[in-house]
Amino acid sequence: NGTIQGGILYHTLINFSLIGLQDIIRTSSSILNFSDKSFSKINHNSCTNIIRYANDFVIISNNKNILKVYVYPALYLFLKDRGLLLDLNNTLIFSLNQPKIQLDFLGYTFKICQRLSYKKYLFINNSINYIALYPNKIFLRKIFRLIKQIFKISRNLHAFHLIYKLNPII
Repeated sequence: NGTIQGGILYHTLINFSLIGLQDIIRTSSSILNFSDKSFSKINHNSCTNIIRYANDFVIISNNKNILKVYVYPALYLFLKDRGLLLDLNNTLIFSLNQPKIQLDFLGYTFKICQRLSYKKYLFINNSINYIALYPNKIFLRKIFRLIKQIFKISRNLHAFHLIYKLNPII
């Protein structure tokens, strides 16, 4: 009946299952244009991107309609063929252009910015807005507290042992 989520084989099996997901997203976001008699393909690959880590993924697009009409149905069929489903409680389609909306994913925060600053990490540029990538503040505070505790507990340790304790965190 499968493996336990979080088990030893779970991440390996889910990665094998999701091979080809990037190609599905790429091909589904290329839309056919029927405006003239000849078919012309409008390429939205530069506008639609996927970020994936094990079974977690985020699909980013400049156009919410492309996600709803083209990408989501293709994604649903791709997962259904592999016996997988999207969790509707964790699946959201929203616009980052809405005020005070941000996306937190794997310890990072994605935000829309009107101006580009060199202090921010640029992810996507569409001439009007930028998607900036920041380390998540809550995640950083948690790591800083943990490092502070390790330094406090390890005051009399040699540098080698201190580095050995800090390496998994850093």
